[in-house]
Amino acid sequence: VRLTAVDQCTMMATVFAVLGFASRFQTEKLIYIIRHGEKVDGDSDEGQLDVWNQCLSQKGWTRAYNLKSIMGLAGTPFRTPDYIFSANYAEPLECRDKNGFYRTQQTVSALADSAPGGLSLVVDNTTGFMPSICGLKWNPLAKKPYGELRMSQPEPFKNLSLDWAKAQPEDPSSTCYPYDEGLNKTNDPLGSGMCCNEAAAGKMLAKLAEPGIDTILVAWESHNIQHLTAALGVPKAAITHWDGHNFDSVYVLKYDTSISLSSYDLTSVYQGFDTLGYPPAPVQHYLGPNTRCGAIYPTNYSADEFPLPNVISPTVGDDGKPEYTLNRAM
Repeated sequence: VRLTAVDQCTMMATVFAVLGFASRFQTEKLIYIIRHGEKVDGDSDEGQLDVWNQCLSQKGWTRAYNLKSIMGLAGTPFRTPDYIFSANYAEPLECRDKNGFYRTQQTVSALADSAPGGLSLVVDNTTGFMPSICGLKWNPLAKKPYGELRMSQPEPFKNLSLDWAKAQPEDPSSTCYPYDEGLNKTNDPLGSGMCCNEAAAGKMLAKLAEPGIDTILVAWESHNIQHLTAALGVPKAAITHWDGHNFDSVYVLKYDTSISLSSYDLTSVYQGFDTLGYPPAPVQHYLGPNTRCGAIYPTNYSADEFPLPNVISPTVGDDGKPEYTLNRAM
């Protein structure tokens, strides 16, 4: 029996749908943690927010749409999420789009959307890492360095974070140092910056315990991923600081049905958006073809290396000058 292209596509769609349905009965539960996508590199000299607090760039949005290809209803190569969390920055200087989305929520918005290929899920943006999210108080030692780090922003935003931080509730006995600012990081490399990551992890594990929730996707901020991962049960000794150039990694945390962490992989799983994953490769999928026809960069071809059946090739005419004829492939 010869199948038409339509028949083949229909059959494959059915297979993927069955695989996706079967995944609902997994005895192993998963949490995927990703970083938000790439950000706009704003020009602070022109009054724009610099990259520290920006929303997604074009590449970041393209990465967001790519999540539909790797985590969408087909369910491959990752399991399809049943629930999605995104980090709420809870900070007035952080960029939000016209929908009120921070860059973490932007990153998962296409996947969660009800458009074709989307999952029709509501993104949970009620958790985060800043003290106000879960009712904690700042350690006052964190306020000045936190605000000063953001004073690279242009006016009128230059002092916004510092003024805002000064007004936040504080307690000298608090162990909450947002972004680890004000800490002696040698003595406390992965402790007091936890803040509300612990409460967020608690909500995520409670959600994972619910019937029908086998896979959760979390889009988080890079510095706080280390704290969230520790709060989700991964030993601190296994966690390293997330590299600032890395947008492609996926942390995979596996739990049994009692929501006990059974295994984890923090080093070998990638979205595959960059051609070779992370570290960044010189050739990247999202830009389009990099060689041969349609290449976005100049490519030098030789006839020996790249013969084409449908090209104009030179011959020598009676006058000794080259003539060009079209070779038509049969």
